[in-house]
Amino acid sequence: MAETLPGVLAVRADAGPGIGAGHVMRCLALAQAWKRAGGRAVLVGRVAPATLAARLERDGLSVVVPAPDDADGAAAFARVRADAAGEPGAHWGVLDGYAFGPEFQADARRDGPLLVLDDLAAGPVHADAVLNQNFHAPSLSYDADPDTALLAGPRYALLREEFLRRPRAARRFPERARTVLVTLGGADPDNATAGVLAALAGAGDPAPGVAVVVGPANRHAESLARTLAAAPFPGRLLRDPPDLVERMAAADLVVTAGGSTCLELCFCGAPMAVVVLAANQAPGTAALARAGAAVSLGVPGAGDPAATTAVLAALLGDAARRRALSAAAAALVDGRGGERVAAALLARAGERLRLRPARLADAEILLAWRNDPWTVAASHTDRPVTPQEHRRWLAASLDGPDRRLYVAEAEGVAAGTVRLDRERDGWLLSWTVAPACRGRGLGKAMVRLAAQGLSGTVRAEVKAANAASARIALHAGLRLDRERDGVQYYVRPAAEDTKA
Repeated sequence: MAETLPGVLAVRADAGPGIGAGHVMRCLALAQAWKRAGGRAVLVGRVAPATLAARLERDGLSVVVPAPDDADGAAAFARVRADAAGEPGAHWGVLDGYAFGPEFQADARRDGPLLVLDDLAAGPVHADAVLNQNFHAPSLSYDADPDTALLAGPRYALLREEFLRRPRAARRFPERARTVLVTLGGADPDNATAGVLAALAGAGDPAPGVAVVVGPANRHAESLARTLAAAPFPGRLLRDPPDLVERMAAADLVVTAGGSTCLELCFCGAPMAVVVLAANQAPGTAALARAGAAVSLGVPGAGDPAATTAVLAALLGDAARRRALSAAAAALVDGRGGERVAAALLARAGERLRLRPARLADAEILLAWRNDPWTVAASHTDRPVTPQEHRRWLAASLDGPDRRLYVAEAEGVAAGTVRLDRERDGWLLSWTVAPACRGRGLGKAMVRLAAQGLSGTVRAEVKAANAASARIALHAGLRLDRERDGVQYYVRPAAEDTKA
């Protein structure tokens, strides 16, 4: 059984004026949860400004900066993981960022278990686990490897320790809001904050004090300070304030961006109005609004500014509405998300079997399995293949969009291979068990693992004399459909999909 004590959590993420700080800040929360469980964490990334990097170090996430010629940070990430391999415990890699696509993920997964933080479900994902903490995440369908665990929804919300250390207190709801907090992320590159301030100025209520939070990567701080100085309400500009949690907990209304800050505000029970600053924020914001936990202000500049002003004016004067928003928000996030994610990773590390994408470096062992006499006898092409034939086949298999090739590993040892070929209405499933691993039930386990994540019809073709493979097909949930010319055809109809 694999070691299930926490080891090293190696995180690959970046932060800066163009991409904001959201990726690294939620990874900080995950790192803190991992450390509470007994492990340690390292961030591989380029973090700007320097004050943000210093904060990460201070709060428990050490930073390794990739070399200038290591553009995507893959080399530095691999080195950190290789260095961790000699330490005790279960080690995980973590990717958080839109630049780390399927190829980067597949390469990283070969170095050990991999968690991918993904908000979009827009393309293939190669990972042992996917985390999407957004409110709409349970409704998404991921094109992931068959054995990938999905951690979806605000149940897995990652909150930093500064939130968890503060007990959730009862809130008060004055008839007219007295304090408004505006926080639109660490960077706000398009200065949507200015539009929010204009809407508040037009609301016709000079009473509320407005605090505007700007992160260390915000380039508009000076102009916002001038706007606040001329506003018809008392206003303050706060640069990365150390008491942000307290301000979230005390504000009568919070205007925020539709990112991970909404999860923090839910935990604080803050009544919120949400601005959609990026396309990937729209589904989560809509789900939050459907739950009655927020009011959506839409995309800046996409609607009528007067409508935004009217919405904010109504919220400022409606205590009952703010109370209802607060109660619905607090019910969504309980603060134990990081603990749940860490526990899931440790449980996954203790599993006996995993599937990882095959690679060219597997050519030698795959050829040895293919040319094993028992495998040759069971194959449709009942002759050994040459190394040249095999390399051409493997290269084409790895590049083909309609074929997925996996290597099964039992406790880190290669135990077999599973191939999935896409067909018009589903998949054709085939497999080979390593000679040294036969008779141990690993073939049944790896094929069932591969089949359980497939949608559509699943088929397999087995020679009638191959009783072992017939048992594997049945164990994977397929049924014998027919036999012709010494070949048995097994099928699992689409209606019996386990993930339909």
